[in-house]
Amino acid sequence: KILQAVVAHVESDTGETCGFFLGSELGENRTITKAVVVANVSPADKLTSIVISSSDYLQAEAIALRENLTLLGVYHSHPNGSSLPSERDRIHFLIPHCVGHAKEIFRNARLAACQSI
Repeated sequence: KILQAVVAHVESDTGETCGFFLGSELGENRTITKAVVVANVSPADKLTSIVISSSDYLQAEAIALRENLTLLGVYHSHPNGSSLPSERDRIHFLIPHCVGHAKEIFRNARLAACQSI
């Protein structure tokens, strides 16, 4: 169900799409139990750029708190690019590690970068 919601979001837009993964974390084991879809508010070309509003970050944190979940990461798509995080992604997201299987699962759905927060 989570996969279907994210894939539908990615496929519904020609630009880069984005959202949050929520779930649980026990040591190095992470389980995604919810995806929160948000708007790409980039003032630049939405085919090559994403911006997530601070209010969307706060809303995702509030949902996680209310539902006793952890904000595990951010996802976004690369509609015309690689399924790997771009150099820009690596610089701007400062990711210490990725939610690895999510990146693999969504590889065929244009979902590119999956960053832990």
